[in-house]
Amino acid sequence: MVDPTFVALRARTDSYRGPDAHAGAPYVLVADVLFSVQGGALTLSIDGAPNWLSLTGELLSGTPDGPGVHAFDLIAETATDRAVIRVTIPILADDLALGENWRMLTYNAWYRGTHVPDGGRKELDLFISSGADVIALQESSDTHARKAAEALGWPGVAGEGDHYVISRYPIVDTRDAPAAHAGLVSFDAGHRRAVWVWSAHLGYQYYGPYGARDGHNVEEVIFDENRERAPEARGAIAVMDEMTRAAPRIPHVYAGDMNAPSHLDWTEATSEKNFGLTVPWPVSTALEEAGFIDTYREIHRDPVIDPGLSWTPRFPGEPQDRIDFIHARGDALATTDSVYLGPEALPGWASDHGAFVTQFRWRVQMAESGPSA
Repeated sequence: MVDPTFVALRARTDSYRGPDAHAGAPYVLVADVLFSVQGGALTLSIDGAPNWLSLTGELLSGTPDGPGVHAFDLIAETATDRAVIRVTIPILADDLALGENWRMLTYNAWYRGTHVPDGGRKELDLFISSGADVIALQESSDTHARKAAEALGWPGVAGEGDHYVISRYPIVDTRDAPAAHAGLVSFDAGHRRAVWVWSAHLGYQYYGPYGARDGHNVEEVIFDENRERAPEARGAIAVMDEMTRAAPRIPHVYAGDMNAPSHLDWTEATSEKNFGLTVPWPVSTALEEAGFIDTYREIHRDPVIDPGLSWTPRFPGEPQDRIDFIHARGDALATTDSVYLGPEALPGWASDHGAFVTQFRWRVQMAESGPSA
């Protein structure tokens, strides 16, 4: 059977914003990963690039001579095909911090992309087209996460078990919590701009929507939630609270597959869809009480209009819910956008979950004036 998403050569995205660069500092961008090629030799070239930038093999590199925004065409060719991506590189003066705006993706990889043909290629399509700078992976592994980071040319990898964080910016410290792992992503060491990014994968047993479907009342559903997922989330919150007390200016982003819906979605307005129930789901309420903001619902406030049903686009017979989240806490970060991605956004979707991308903007120049905590 021929994969209908197969193309010999194609650009993974029409336009690509490279990572920020500092004027006078060396800059490197891995270029070949921006294209998908199946067989045959790939030749890259650039058109309209600034004089400081050169292409050697698969690497774009050079030292910018001054601030500005540089845009050019990156061209890939095989013997029979040609593809073009418009690349933009923002160059900042050295007194400005890198990563003013950055994008975070959370993605359940469905057993490391092994359940679909050519899953690794399809995952890279998502990672690149989403514009993500940092990715929280679930159902991953050390090999899977490192392979993705290497393909992207990213230096940052942190995790254990099946939950990992990969980043185009360095990860300079790590932490563990129940059912979660974090990396301290350093956007700009010189400006001490850093954020703890967590990838969480909470337990799947006693799944609440199944109980609701099977006639359980609210008290019974909450009892089951408190058997596994809620204690894991509260344990992670306790770890993050301790870290925040030690370093209050470093924000935390807690993302992943919670295996539980949100109280912001199971409301009176949605009760007809949700088996007639309005449920104060313990995981989401605990995070809210701890000061975390559900970034998707912060932007898309109406669960009727924008349900974001991440479980599951692949199995329509399942109860449909939003169980994947990006939560953020800390005055240093502002949410500027958050979107749901699924098969309708990217043909050849490789997961049984939908994904979310949140864009953040730094509110302050300094995230923390001391060492990591």
